[in-house]
Amino acid sequence: MRPRFSVVIPTLNNADSISRCMTGVLTQTLSSVEVVVVDVGSTDGTLDAVRTLGDSRVRVLNHADVTEQLDGPSCEHVLGLARAQGFRKCRGHWSTTLDATDEVDPGWLSRLGKLSDRSGAAFISCGGDQRFADMSQVAISPVSVPFTEISACLRSGSFAAPTAYFRALSPGDLTDIVTAGLALIEAVVADGRDCVSTPESLLRWNEGAPGSAGESREEQELTWAMQALDVLSRSPIPDSQLLARYASLAGDAASRLGRRDEARKLFAIARNTLPEVPRYWVAWAGSLLPFRVGPHTH
Repeated sequence: MRPRFSVVIPTLNNADSISRCMTGVLTQTLSSVEVVVVDVGSTDGTLDAVRTLGDSRVRVLNHADVTEQLDGPSCEHVLGLARAQGFRKCRGHWSTTLDATDEVDPGWLSRLGKLSDRSGAAFISCGGDQRFADMSQVAISPVSVPFTEISACLRSGSFAAPTAYFRALSPGDLTDIVTAGLALIEAVVADGRDCVSTPESLLRWNEGAPGSAGESREEQELTWAMQALDVLSRSPIPDSQLLARYASLAGDAASRLGRRDEARKLFAIARNTLPEVPRYWVAWAGSLLPFRVGPHTH
């Protein structure tokens, strides 16, 4: 079945943040969702993070998909091209786009979906919080769009529309989020459809992300999995399959780093979450032995 929402995430060297962003989408209270990650040439392990934490709802398009199928490698607006290619591949009825550094509330898509159902609108938007590098933050709410009677928030992830509207935008429109939002509003109004918004703060836009320069692969894997677990911990309905899987991934990385106590606790989370799965018991039991446990199959 077609998912209700598709979320396009263009990314370039976002290994430090992509796991939080992607897991936030996968753990939405509205489960009918797909994630389309469009990588434009990352060299820092971004794709490793996506493939480590992703599941069947995640699809990855790489740099070749963008440069060969669209305007070529010399195009100046590569992120616009990436978004355009992502929307071409979306299967959802509705779409939106996130930056790889964004974080979303567990009820983000559910609230947008309910707003659409209640109003019948073809453009819906919400508010969020801007977090700065010094950890201060400010609330961002929908505001009046110039020369219209419409209020909207035009930031990544703050607005959604039927996928057909996104596909009609040019890569140039999609290079800039504000330009994309304004183009969508214009198209929706031209079709005689409504645009509605809610002041609810359902996203967080982060200025910068902590670096991981010099981290080993095991340290990166542990960071990715722990970020995913942190996102799951804030979900009112945590997905038990994802919780056990991420805890086991983190436990395996901690074990290979020689952090036995941490590995034992993480494997215990996986075991307690899905006690019917034998491999989690095997991993936990192995962590009790007086030697380092090797990698496990997930």
